Amino acid sequence: MRQLGAKGVKWLKGAHLILAGGWLGAAVCMLLVLNVKSAAPSDGQQLFAFNSAVKLIDDFIVIPCALGSLVTGLLYSLFTAW
Repeated sequence: MRQLGAKGVKWLKGAHLILAGGWLGAAVCMLLVLNVKSAAPSDGQQLFAFNSAVKLIDDFIVIPCALGSLVTGLLYSLFTAW
């Protein structure tokens, strides 16, 4: 298997760290929203807003960052000495 050069390894590692950080940050944001939600929303609109926020964070940040982190991790393991 062909090895990446030093510049390629740095780019791949940087992308992997950014995606993993986005994944972790979004998961923490979801936990914070859930903790705020546990303060018993006063009406259905507030509950809908909390649930919509969690779904948006999950669909557009957590899932893509998790998949991107998986792909960059696999590429990192395939194209480097690790």
